[in-house]
Amino acid sequence: MFGLRKTLSSLFTRHRVDEAWFDHLEELLIKADVGVATSTFLITSLRKSAKEHAITNSEDLKAVLVSELSHHLSDLEPPENPLNPSAIHAKPEVWLIVGVNGAGKTTLLRTLSGLKDATSGSASWNGVSILGKRAEDLARSGIMHVSDGKSVIAELSVKDNLALTGLWQKDKKAVAEATNQVIELFPILGQRMSQSAGSLSGGERQMLAIGRALIARPKLLLLDEPSLGLAPLIVEQIFQTIKSFVKKMDLTVVLVEQNAMGALKIADEGIVLNLGSVVAVDSAEKLLNDPAVRSAYLGF
Repeated sequence: MFGLRKTLSSLFTRHRVDEAWFDHLEELLIKADVGVATSTFLITSLRKSAKEHAITNSEDLKAVLVSELSHHLSDLEPPENPLNPSAIHAKPEVWLIVGVNGAGKTTLLRTLSGLKDATSGSASWNGVSILGKRAEDLARSGIMHVSDGKSVIAELSVKDNLALTGLWQKDKKAVAEATNQVIELFPILGQRMSQSAGSLSGGERQMLAIGRALIARPKLLLLDEPSLGLAPLIVEQIFQTIKSFVKKMDLTVVLVEQNAMGALKIADEGIVLNLGSVVAVDSAEKLLNDPAVRSAYLGF
């Protein structure tokens, strides 16, 4: 019986689990003549395990789940306020994270992408914990992170920067297709292929950084301040491009932005942070039109 329980436990950590799943499993156990007592014990045990792993809701299997996540810079500093439980569901959507300076926005993204270690709490993607994982392993699993203005190698050409993401991918045909798709999204990159990344404008560098991440065909893209230091017209162009590729590439974007007003216009959902804690979660439209949230946390 222990072997059967271990096998079933392994199955529910990898597959969609809901009430229908348990009902179907119970029928199979009865048909297999496992016995009512043994069947009841297994079902009860698995329900308990599923509850502990917080994956009985099928939507949670396709989400970033964050609970009581905290981080501090050294042993001499107290931990920041833990991030309240929150879920970002894996739909082709833009989730915006906003808040004043020091709210914990960049720290959250760096923790989710493996660049910072959490001191406590939990974070998972598709039902699997992502804390304590190496950044490169998370990237290979479909989580890409574009940091604020520092994600290109200035000495390399645009072509070589774009090629970096494909080095670890076995399907070179898919890499070529993804590269062409990125050039369609950002035509200026196709005109700059032989130039060094260091010679690009700020907006072109940001397009290159985002494009390189997209070549990995991620399912979760973490974007940190893509509008930082850019002219308003370029910001608008980048925001609209983000909105367009979300549905085209079937991915979830978690966007951190100081330009809250502009970003809320292209976002689907929003999370407002203050001192590391979630103070509001709602549709982007409702946050944009909430005077209290706007004046207290968004600065407009």
